[in-house]
Formats: sequence, structure tokens, C-alpha cells
Amino acid sequence: MKEADITINGQPLTEAQSMTVRVALQCFALNITDIPAAVDPDTRIRDLYFHAICQINALMAKTAE
Repeated sequence: MKEADITINGQPLTEAQSMTVRVALQCFALNITDIPAAVDPDTRIRDLYFHAICQINALMAKTAE
């Protein structure tokens, strides 16, 4: 499976750069889901980030087919 086609400000990313974005998003998703509620009782922002990451993952998976 190839990496998703990602363009930033009109500049297409290389496959390695696209992979870096994908891996960074996955790491960020893991980090925000590991924060206990006692540390961050207001989870709205975390939930919004996680929802956006899920949407981006779906788009990347679709374009990588």
C-alpha cells in the first residue's frame, strides 16, 4: 500500500514525508488518548482532536488505495 498523496500549500509531499505525517498523527492520537481524566478533566478539546485525526486517517486511507 502506498502512502497518501498529501499537499501542503501547493507543495506535494514525498512518500517519506507523507509517511512521517501519518506516523506523527498516530503518535499524537495515542498520546492524547493516554491522558487520564484526572489530569485533563475537560476532554472536549482532546475529543475534537481525536475526531479530526480519525477523519484525516480515513482520507489518507482512501487516497492511498
